[in-house]
Amino acid sequence: MMFPQLAQFTDVAFLLLRVMVAIVFITSGWKHFQDPEARSKDIGMSNGFTIFLGAAEGAGGLGVIFGVLAYLARIPDSDPVHVGTVLCREMIVCVSSNPGDNAALLEHSV
Repeated sequence: MMFPQLAQFTDVAFLLLRVMVAIVFITSGWKHFQDPEARSKDIGMSNGFTIFLGAAEGAGGLGVIFGVLAYLARIPDSDPVHVGTVLCREMIVCVSSNPGDNAALLEHSV
């Protein structure tokens, strides 16, 4: 560990990170609800899907704050390197599962 004296703030740092991520989700979802017609044009989706997306983002933000499914984030012993490796692998699998437009992106990332 580079700065062992900061280890005492790990729990607070993770709590603040969860709150910040939740704020992003909730505010984005709220924008979808405020003006779904304009927002649906911005994202190129239908009005109904935009309202659904707003509800999903709001629920996701609340889930992050209250720790719903937080145990999934605790991949073996909460080793940050292992968690990052798993997340990067999953992201590459998701991108490569649709070989159409994402093939060029995948080639440049490797």
